[in-house]
Amino acid sequence: MSLLIKFVTGFAALGLIISLTFSLLGGNRITSVVVTTVVCTLLSAGMGLGTYKTLEMRVPEFLEFLAGLSSFESTETGADKNYFDSEDSESEYGDGDSAQAVSAQAEDSTETRVFGDHILVNKVKIKNEPKLIAQAIRTMLAKDNE
Repeated sequence: MSLLIKFVTGFAALGLIISLTFSLLGGNRITSVVVTTVVCTLLSAGMGLGTYKTLEMRVPEFLEFLAGLSSFESTETGADKNYFDSEDSESEYGDGDSAQAVSAQAEDSTETRVFGDHILVNKVKIKNEPKLIAQAIRTMLAKDNE
């Protein structure tokens, strides 16, 4: 489900609950309760859409973070399910295809994400400076040659 739909649905549900609760507690007639609830639900959904669009323009990293959280949960459960459901008679290192699949799963487990001008690797936030990264790589290669 799209993050936009989650935002709009969440705000609409919140508006529905608050409006319905206070309309019933206020002792309003049923027609008044229904009309007020529908109007407040639609207005809250509009507020959710506006909030999403504002965050999208001003702070896209926050939306990427929220999208990363939801995709992390779904990929984690999906990977476990696919791993335990496969019943191959060959070992996982028997042929080249399965070895490539294992290496692809290992690469996916590092969880590298990009947030604006930062990179998140294994829950460590690193500023994306190509010159600094290149210098670090040269230093590491020089140490390997020694």
